[in-house]
Amino acid sequence: PHKDIWCIFQPHTYTRTKAFFDEFAEALSLADHVVLADIYAARETDTLGMSSAALTEKIKELGTDAYYFPSFEEIENFVSEKCIHGDLLITMGAGDVVNIGEALLRVIHSFHNFFIHKKTEISTEKCFFLCLYGAIIAITEREENGKDTAKEE
Repeated sequence: PHKDIWCIFQPHTYTRTKAFFDEFAEALSLADHVVLADIYAARETDTLGMSSAALTEKIKELGTDAYYFPSFEEIENFVSEKCIHGDLLITMGAGDVVNIGEALLRVIHSFHNFFIHKKTEISTEKCFFLCLYGAIIAITEREENGKDTAKEE
């Protein structure tokens, strides 16, 4: 049911990224579009010359659309422009990559609340956040209300 699958990935540690470099590239290349954040170093420092930029290039060599951005803000801005109605966006990694999804959800809730309170009609095709994450908003509302209040359109 999804047009394209977008994967935002944050590798965890330099040693693990080096050890599984080819495997990461192969697995990530199954998505239609891959966006990489900097490696979450945890306890390590980069003494291996390993980087998310290098992994991005390997994914491109395998024929998948791939991008690297050094900051979460850049990733959020890029994805909000490129990921469109019908696409599926996945964030994954062992670091703080979850913050990207949470930041996008905060924006979605702000838009949602604005349009609800202003009683403004908006086409879901013209509002990236509402159309891409409408299901998440409905799920969140169900959880907040403690019952199933979502309606199918």
